[in-house]
Amino acid sequence: MSEADEMSVLLDTAFLVAYCDEDDQDHARATKLAKELDSNMFGQLYISDYIFDETITLLKKYIGNKSATERGLKLLNSTTLLKIDSQVFDLSWEFSTKFDHLSFTDCTNVILMRHYKIGHIATFDSGFDGVVKVLR
Repeated sequence: MSEADEMSVLLDTAFLVAYCDEDDQDHARATKLAKELDSNMFGQLYISDYIFDETITLLKKYIGNKSATERGLKLLNSTTLLKIDSQVFDLSWEFSTKFDHLSFTDCTNVILMRHYKIGHIATFDSGFDGVVKVLR
């Protein structure tokens, strides 16, 4: 497995949905952060297959299938997709037993960040505060 740069960013569902859904309460903040991320000041952008699943599922509900599909294609073309393998799954499961304020998918984010040395997570989910470096 290749290792990521510490200045890289994992994109979380909370950020992605806020950016794509103009009705989301965090849309303005997400749009501002997206411009910073697009400028490459934080390096490579990553998502996981779990985050992609969550994001597209929610976007289909909030902005419709066609728009969600367009956003999904753009996301796949502009980020590196990390897949949850059995090792990451097992470590995430173990980690999840110690952090009840994080969902299992959130735990996979933390483990991926540690495994690939990803420096930050773009999210509006306060559950990551104090666990990893958060960009808002």
